[in-house]
Amino acid sequence: MRTLQTLRSSCIDGQKLIEYNMVEHADEQTGTTALTVATHTEPLESGFYLLSGSISFEFRTDNAYFPLSKVHEMFALNYTDTTNEPQNIVLDVTNSFVSTTATANAYTAGKWYVNKPVYIHENVGGFNVVMTATEFDGNEEPTNFTGSSTDGFQSTFKTFEWSDDLHWNDILLTNTNTTTSSVIESSLTQFALSTIVVDADKAGAMFNASVQFQCFTPIAYADAGVSAGPVDSFSALGACHLILKKNGVEVNRSSIASSNASSVVGVYKSQLTISSQLDAGTYILYASGCGLYSGGAKGQIGNTKGVIDLLVSRTTGGTVNQFNTADSALSYATIAEPVFQEISIDGTTTQSGTYLYQSISSGVNNLPNFKYNADMSSLELRRIF
Repeated sequence: MRTLQTLRSSCIDGQKLIEYNMVEHADEQTGTTALTVATHTEPLESGFYLLSGSISFEFRTDNAYFPLSKVHEMFALNYTDTTNEPQNIVLDVTNSFVSTTATANAYTAGKWYVNKPVYIHENVGGFNVVMTATEFDGNEEPTNFTGSSTDGFQSTFKTFEWSDDLHWNDILLTNTNTTTSSVIESSLTQFALSTIVVDADKAGAMFNASVQFQCFTPIAYADAGVSAGPVDSFSALGACHLILKKNGVEVNRSSIASSNASSVVGVYKSQLTISSQLDAGTYILYASGCGLYSGGAKGQIGNTKGVIDLLVSRTTGGTVNQFNTADSALSYATIAEPVFQEISIDGTTTQSGTYLYQSISSGVNNLPNFKYNADMSSLELRRIF
């Protein structure tokens, strides 16, 4: 009978320690850069390793401040196995970072910590740790407004009123791809989430939405260990889209780019955001997408080829999918509508307040430059067994 003691005794070289070489990058990088931050050249014995350490980086913020929680950064371990197949292990996708001191006043700095076991196959070396931003929520800054009349004449000024009455239920995203294991964009059905009507006197309204997508199956496959509901093993988001249309014409789109993989280990759920300034008219927010799956139920789940459904999470008050019992996350959508206020003619009325102004739009293309601080970073692999 195997015991904890015999398991410990069978561990091979538990003290073997591999220190990564931290890669120096002197220049600023654009926000969309996939940056190699650490390397180890030599091959390693296959087995379980504990990856631990920290990565320090900072974004330039002398033009506009934003908290690092707005940045969703992915950290991944890449290497090549003995069959010459590239391996990509997603270590973390997070917007939670420890605050640290920036190298200059023009930056805001954070540090990512990792302490995670990873399994490494037989390999030929070339171990790289890469960081890249997968989403940026944009930034809103409080802006004060005030209006008054002291000259005896009537005047007007514009404020904003927030509306959050855009609602939907849990929605299952299906697609018409029944033949392949690849993402086929043309097979992704667009599902309407909400309709927004902007009257002529509300032109210039600001629309914002944050929507959660997750891999999902409405059918359980007990023989493969898959329960009905969120699919969090052997799965990853294959493609996700939020699409805003006015009278059937696309106005804006926010996406997680399509990806294909034969062996899927990745992020099975994520929030996707979209923002737009709206003219008068009727708009509809659509969602589409699919997931990828490589587990034991691949021949049954989704299209039976590895493409599975996604669930869009409901907003407050929306109906819960009967199998969505393990996830309580909510999506939301708001619209800030301009309101013109009249100042009384006797000159005694003053109106004031604060509204949120979107200083930076969402999307990684709108991220400012960043710097990686190698001398403040370190990573190591310790063999477990």
